[in-house]
Amino acid sequence: MKFKKMFFLFFVGCGSLFLQAQQNQLQHFTVANGLPQSDVVDAVQDNIGYIWFATQGGGIARFDGSDFAVFSQKNGLLSNFVNSFFIQKDSLFIGTNNGLSIKIKNQFINYKTPKINKLIWLDKKLYLATNQGIYQFKKEYVTPIKINLKIDLSDVLDIQYKNSFYWVKTSNKTWKLTTLNSKAIIQKSSLTASEVVFGSQKSIIKNLKIEVAIKSITNKIFIDRQQNTWLLTNGNGVYKSVSSNFKHFNFIENHAIKEITAIHQKNKNIWFTDTNRNLFAIDSLGIRFVRKNNFKTTSITTDINNNLWFGSQNKGMYIFRKSNDSLSASHFDIEKLYSENGLPTNNIQNIIIQNNTVWLVTEKSGILKLAYNFQQNFVEKITAFNQNNGLKDQLITASLLHKNQIWYGTLHGDLGFIDNNKITHYSNFLNLDTTISSLVGSSADDLYIGTLGNGIWKISISKLNSPKPVNEEFLSSKNSYQLLFDAKNQLWNGSEKGVDKIEFQNDAISKSTLYNANDGFIGIETTKNTSLEDTFGNLWFGTKNGITKYTPNENKKTLLKPTISFENIEVSNQSIDSIQNQFKNAVLQLSPAQNNISFSFKTVDINQPKRIEYQYTLNETQSTWSSNTTVNFANLTAGNYTFSVTSISASKIESEPVIFTFFIDKQLYQKTWFIVSVIGFLAIVFFLMIYFYFKRKQTENQQKIEKLTLENHLITLEQKALQLQMNPHFIFNVLNGIKAFGNNGNTTELNSTISQFASLLRSLLYNSRKEEINLLEEIEMLKNYLNLEQKMNKNFEYTITTEVGNIATEEILIPPMLVQPFVENSIKHGFKNTNGKLSILFEIKRNHLMCTIIDNGIGIDQSKKAKTGSAHTSLALKVTKERIENLSKNSTLGIKELSENGHIIGTKVEFKIPLKTDY
Repeated sequence: MKFKKMFFLFFVGCGSLFLQAQQNQLQHFTVANGLPQSDVVDAVQDNIGYIWFATQGGGIARFDGSDFAVFSQKNGLLSNFVNSFFIQKDSLFIGTNNGLSIKIKNQFINYKTPKINKLIWLDKKLYLATNQGIYQFKKEYVTPIKINLKIDLSDVLDIQYKNSFYWVKTSNKTWKLTTLNSKAIIQKSSLTASEVVFGSQKSIIKNLKIEVAIKSITNKIFIDRQQNTWLLTNGNGVYKSVSSNFKHFNFIENHAIKEITAIHQKNKNIWFTDTNRNLFAIDSLGIRFVRKNNFKTTSITTDINNNLWFGSQNKGMYIFRKSNDSLSASHFDIEKLYSENGLPTNNIQNIIIQNNTVWLVTEKSGILKLAYNFQQNFVEKITAFNQNNGLKDQLITASLLHKNQIWYGTLHGDLGFIDNNKITHYSNFLNLDTTISSLVGSSADDLYIGTLGNGIWKISISKLNSPKPVNEEFLSSKNSYQLLFDAKNQLWNGSEKGVDKIEFQNDAISKSTLYNANDGFIGIETTKNTSLEDTFGNLWFGTKNGITKYTPNENKKTLLKPTISFENIEVSNQSIDSIQNQFKNAVLQLSPAQNNISFSFKTVDINQPKRIEYQYTLNETQSTWSSNTTVNFANLTAGNYTFSVTSISASKIESEPVIFTFFIDKQLYQKTWFIVSVIGFLAIVFFLMIYFYFKRKQTENQQKIEKLTLENHLITLEQKALQLQMNPHFIFNVLNGIKAFGNNGNTTELNSTISQFASLLRSLLYNSRKEEINLLEEIEMLKNYLNLEQKMNKNFEYTITTEVGNIATEEILIPPMLVQPFVENSIKHGFKNTNGKLSILFEIKRNHLMCTIIDNGIGIDQSKKAKTGSAHTSLALKVTKERIENLSKNSTLGIKELSENGHIIGTKVEFKIPLKTDY
């Protein structure tokens, strides 16, 4: 009876500890979490929502609910020993051991003063309580306030204004003042009045019901805007009181609860074990320690007689049969089944009891089926399912009983089931090199497969050949350690990051929520296949550091509307803080080159920092919801822009948008005045082009007219030259000569003369149709002409010479009958004796064809005086002269008398024309 009473008291004690454990839901942040130092003395929350912590030696830390950002003397802080904070707009005032630091964005402004104990805002003034009296901050400087030596030389800890008095708390007294200057009436205050004015944290700590150890080290209590209570401690970091549906247990009856290895429910009782080999039970009175086993438990189940069955890592299977004559929860008759008494292996991974069959899933030896007699408690038969009968991969990592079938997954990604003693095995079922870590069946005909590294997959039992992956957007991790369907058909997935609650609508996933330490799931990293739903609808999750209970629909929080702020705006990698003068009517004016702009924005949710999503709009373009907190726009075109961004919390509450307006100027070539100027300029250019075009055309036409006139003139000259090419007297003389040869019967001379004359006439007629003939033809025609003249006038001789270098006379071109008029003039008017000499020279000089005709006649002047009937000759010379001038564009014809010792010895005709060849 005494034993029964002791057990009753023990059990009641366990229950009271359980109730207290439910209330002590504290999330602990230390240096290991990123806090720079363990002594935390003050905290403040800024306009964005960041919480700032003041430490004694580590500077200040900014916390966004997940991560700490540290600022210290390396960043410009006056001292790493920080004692107090004050926030005003975007400025953080920091009281340190060396004075006042003001953090504005990423810059620190420092003012050296004695050690600042506290910063106080009174009467729209910032006061500094220092260890050498009171100071005041005045915009750009800090100055001491002279009041009274009792205060000016004291270590001032705090200042308050209440009931029309200023209250100054020093290290050993509290003073009551009428004003904060030298005219103040000062008197000492009582301890009671001091406590009323400056308050006490005792009531808050009492309501939190925190542990005595934490009470003794708490420096200050801070409550943020989401009503979270923070305990700032001396030497142990900070604690956050978490009020949520989750309750975590890691210490019961002086027994630490470590990594959970197995959990099982029978009726209303829950049993679980940890890596310390401790066995715990949960019933209506709470959690209690049962016993310490001598084996590491891998699986727990109960039979129809409420006996506990334990699978162990390397010691086989244990059956705890509860004694009927004892109330002691730890008094059992223990039966062991292992290799020494017939079990094929000692490494048991899972135990599944199905009617009179016990299924043992082993680590490396496949699956054992035990036909068990529960009336007489013995094994009747053992059947092994392994590689010998179809189970190709014996390294089983997950198993369950679903639809009266034993399902299993293996280390290498194989999936299979046993039905009616037949194995159906699928090798590499997911076509991935992955381990199947967990299995769970839904109320429908579905099976969910958790893997290590490749997320969760869904299959229909009737369509095993088509597994479908669960969208990664619904999973916080690609690792799945435990899967559980609750009574609401919600799928819970445990990973190293907490648990995901996956909700369904019309058999499709509609929503997913991650729960971690910020939500009260303090254990965070879950353990393999250690979750269940109890009789009361509570969910239990095994973790690496204890066990967590989830109670649905309790502790509903007041949901606050999130706020969003711009943290930084950069234009072409330059912060807009440095281009403030470019604002006009709250619109940022940007040049065409400043068309790259980026926005950084943030909503701080201390409770659920990783579940904030953002959506932005730029003019009419709207983004999808995402977790990105920055957005970049490159190469924006000119125009007006309005950028707005909104955030949404995990509770699907949207913030008010923050808006920023900017204007990008047009390029010079896009501006109206420039376009008008360019159009005007182009019009002028176009007009000038038209003008000069017509001017040029007019000039060209004039030139064409002049050219045609010239050509017409040349044609006229050619016609005249043709008409004048042969002197009628010469023709008359030749014909008379031919007649004379005929009368004289001189047929030989007659034939020769007729042939030469015919040849000359043929050349004249043929060449008259050409503008140019070659020099050889010209010379041949001259020779015919001169030979006939010699027959008619035998008083002269001639020579024709060419000096044209290596150019053949057949290749040199010359207008026809250009030389003949000068030759004829020499013969008819120059020679007055029987010894006439005529020389003709063709030579090439400086790209010109030179022609020189020299006779030994009476001279040109004398011949002009003696001319009779010379109209033909004079006209022929004039026409030829014009032809030569038109060909050479210069006056190149020269006619002069040759003299010797004062006597005229002849005439020299010389002219040149541009050299022209037919190649």
